[in-house]
Amino acid sequence: MKNVATDINGMCRERRSAPLTVFASALLLAGILGTFWRFTAEDAYIVARYAENLARHGELTYNLGERICALTSPLHALLSAALAALSGNALSWSKPASLLATAAALAATLWALRANTFSVVLCAAMIVPSPFIALWTVGGLETPFVLLLMTMLTLAARSKDSAPFGAGRILLAGLLIGLGFLARFDTLTYSIPVGCSLLVRGKSTRRSILSLLPGAIIAAAWLLFSKIYYHDILPTSFYVKRPEFGLRHLIKDEIYLLQFSIVSGLAPLAALIVVRWRENKTRSLPNAFNRAWGVYAGLALFFGYALTACTVHMMFAYRLLVPFIPTAALAGFDLLAATDASGPKKRPLPSPFMPACGMLLLNASLATFMYIRSINPSFVAEYSHESVRDYDKMLAVLRTQADEMRDDWRRRALSADRPARLETFAAGVVPYYDRDTYIFEQLVSFRKLCVRPHEDSADYIDLIVPRHGSLIRQLGNQYGKDELVSSRVVSYDGKLEHFMLFYHPNPAPIALPRYVDEPCRRP
Repeated sequence: MKNVATDINGMCRERRSAPLTVFASALLLAGILGTFWRFTAEDAYIVARYAENLARHGELTYNLGERICALTSPLHALLSAALAALSGNALSWSKPASLLATAAALAATLWALRANTFSVVLCAAMIVPSPFIALWTVGGLETPFVLLLMTMLTLAARSKDSAPFGAGRILLAGLLIGLGFLARFDTLTYSIPVGCSLLVRGKSTRRSILSLLPGAIIAAAWLLFSKIYYHDILPTSFYVKRPEFGLRHLIKDEIYLLQFSIVSGLAPLAALIVVRWRENKTRSLPNAFNRAWGVYAGLALFFGYALTACTVHMMFAYRLLVPFIPTAALAGFDLLAATDASGPKKRPLPSPFMPACGMLLLNASLATFMYIRSINPSFVAEYSHESVRDYDKMLAVLRTQADEMRDDWRRRALSADRPARLETFAAGVVPYYDRDTYIFEQLVSFRKLCVRPHEDSADYIDLIVPRHGSLIRQLGNQYGKDELVSSRVVSYDGKLEHFMLFYHPNPAPIALPRYVDEPCRRP
């Protein structure tokens, strides 16, 4: 009787701690969001330029008249275009919309675990105040929407028993797969195994296939539009930033993934699952895998893909991986619940209070470190020495350069003849604030059949020296001919760099064609 009373008292304490932990996690999240609120990723301005061109000119293009797709998230561009049509600015409602998406995903995750107090308490402390989720919630990119779609897809594929899935659930999952593909193409590495598991679990194979069709139509419709409109179904990043398979790169990405698993709390959760399984010798773990094998297969395939891509594309602050934090947490806590063997000899789970406090402290420390020291707390990948506040200062310098270039172009009295042309390393801030300027940049200027250098066709060139090489190397044939418009010394990724803007007085005609698959124009 004494043991029973102790267990009941322990359960009551855990249940009382759940609302307190959720509240503390939400409060910490609010503080982190407030600290990071001014952060906007430079790439967000690329999407905004596409979106505003669609809203104002009816063209889903970066440079008006050139149908080149550098979008990895068509869904985000279309949502941003709708916001631009309503408010005149694609970025004005981006953060509130992203905040709603993140809140919905986190709330749905905790609600799904509500039957297990230990899981709710620990999961709340682990994922709700995650500084990586918070950073990309305010970052202005598609990450929060991918987070919501993948979390909802996981919940649709999750089951506590082996009962067949109905057509309605499979229809919902199919729509989420289709929208997830539009939100980010590489989500297929996760969603295809999940979709296959839904087909297997459906009451009727024919009905299941028909239920998945609407989602497939969504994806196919974009591919057809892209082929007709852009002459290619793939974005230019597929050609410019391909996954790498070299041994050195794989080791680098493995280190990156290992660090992510630790700072996100997923590695400690996995360790706890292994310890519990060895203690209780439960046989229910294979059943948990079988009930949601598509989720586990999808996570394995996605993280396998990430080994080739996470430091090549979307590389800082774990942006590639962030949308799958709630999904991996759900899968992990389901396995943890399955290790809780029945019977009088089982070892009960410890109190979640201390581990939850540890996760809250870790997330608070990481958020502080990211704000004042490193936006990418990692030994590898870019911006490991660039803080959130320094990143904001760097974007402010780029915006000032946009004003300086516009003023210089007007001073030279050339603006009436044609728009200015800019060769840039960053396709976001400066091109967004100089919306009429024609831009040369590796993603938007990529052509399959035209590899002719285009630096000579630019009126202006902005450079970072020495990060991207010496001044002589970057200016090439124009060294000594170009006029310096502005230069600033900025602390960038832990080093002092010169942000320089040059004017080129005799630009050549543009040789780039309108479509990605056409040859160069004749000069």
